[in-house]
Amino acid sequence: MNNTMDFSVPCGQRQLFLDDVGIEHLENLTRTLHQPSKKGAVVRSANPTQTIQTRTAPTWDPEEGVYKFWVIGTDESYRVSADGLHWIPGPEPNIGGPMAVRDPNDPDPNRRYKAALLNAGFAVSPDGVNWTKLDVPAVQSSDEGNFSYNEKEGTFIHTVKRSGPYGRSLAMATSTDFEHWDDYGVVFHADEVDQEMGRCDRSTTHQSQPSPNGIQYARTLQRTDLQYGGISLRGDIYWVAVHVSSHRQSSYR
Repeated sequence: MNNTMDFSVPCGQRQLFLDDVGIEHLENLTRTLHQPSKKGAVVRSANPTQTIQTRTAPTWDPEEGVYKFWVIGTDESYRVSADGLHWIPGPEPNIGGPMAVRDPNDPDPNRRYKAALLNAGFAVSPDGVNWTKLDVPAVQSSDEGNFSYNEKEGTFIHTVKRSGPYGRSLAMATSTDFEHWDDYGVVFHADEVDQEMGRCDRSTTHQSQPSPNGIQYARTLQRTDLQYGGISLRGDIYWVAVHVSSHRQSSYR
């Protein structure tokens, strides 16, 4: 098993053991992954020529009793659902393409929803539809971004695409007040191993111009118990260590 000296679970907090990190000993116990129930696509565009994309997860509004979901790539950029399976278009937001989260901790109801506007700053809203842009500098991105909120620690996390040693890479900024942002620069990028894997992949598919694998593109970051995890458009799953807000990151795939 793994070294557990630096691993601890705060009292009262659940821990999802996806692997053996933090487990000192197993006896008469088997980890079982159960097959999920596949539902297929539940959010579709009314226009078949338009493709839905999203940069934030759906959020539950307990006051309205609905899930809210902001998408891009379609004429209907805001959806609502009572059960997470059946979605209908909602009123169109007054700003385009918000990467939005719900903040139940803010005492000001007019700031209940918060959004990152890619390369255009940030905005707040009482309902996720009517937004007010803030006079806060943007976290600069090449052209991609994601946005999430750690409700327990009160930390907003904005990940963006920037250039790294091998091209597209993940940069990150965090904030606890939605006004002042700590920009940590590139925190995750491809390495030499990815380049070798890319050359091997290209050679086995008989492509004439081998090029590096390991390009990091649109990565999101979400908290899962004690860790932050994400998935890139390339399909990598990665984890970033416990305290993002204090910039103690380490990553592994």
